[in-house]
This record gives sequence, C-alpha cells and structure tokens, in this order.
Amino acid sequence: MSMRRAIQTFESRIGNDRDTEFETACRQVERIAALRLMDMLPE
Repeated sequence: MSMRRAIQTFESRIGNDRDTEFETACRQVERIAALRLMDMLPE
C-alpha cells in the first residue's frame, strides 16, 4: 500500500466508533491470514 493510500484509509476510518473499527480490523486480519495461508498451501 502506498503512503498516500494508507493516509486515505486512515482518514476514512478515524471517525469510526469502537465497534465499527473493531469489525473492520477483524475483517482485515482475516483477509491477511487467508492470503498468507494460500501462499503456504499447495494448489
């Protein structure tokens, strides 16, 4: 992710309430875990 994109993402999320931010963060962690597993597992 570019620095510009990271800042845009931060700015779009800064106003989130705690529950919304927690849900968003959990979805991102799940996505990262899935991508890492796909890299580790044979096709």
